[in-house]
Amino acid sequence: MKKKHVAAFAAVWTVVVAAVVGVWCTLALAGSNAPTRLVSQSDYDMIERYRRLEEVRSSLANEYYIPLDDDALMLGAIRGMLTVPDDPYTFYYTAEEMQRSNESSEGVYHGVGMVVQMTEDGSIEIV
Repeated sequence: MKKKHVAAFAAVWTVVVAAVVGVWCTLALAGSNAPTRLVSQSDYDMIERYRRLEEVRSSLANEYYIPLDDDALMLGAIRGMLTVPDDPYTFYYTAEEMQRSNESSEGVYHGVGMVVQMTEDGSIEIV
C-alpha cells in the first residue's frame, strides 16, 4: 500500500514539474520574438541616453494627426540641441545648406576679417 502512495506521489510530482517547465519554456520563447543583439556597454549606454528622444519621435510618428517626416524631426532635434550653448556661431548645416554656403562664399576677399558690433552699453566691440 505504501509503495502505491509513493508511486502516485512521484507520478503527480513528475506531472507538476513537467507542467511548470513547460509553462516556463513557453513564456521564455514567447518573450523572445524580437531578435536579440549583443552590444557593447558603450553602445548600450548610448541607446539608454537617447531613449527619450526615440520615445518622443515614436509618439509623434504614431500619434500626431498628420504624418511627419523622420528626417525633418531629426533635423529639428539637432538644431534644437545646438541652441543650448546660446552661441551664434554654433549651428548645423545639412549637406545642401553647406554646399550653398560654400558657393556663396567663393570669391576674393579683402580686409582683416573682423566684425564690428555695438555692445549693450553703447560701446563698439571688434570681434
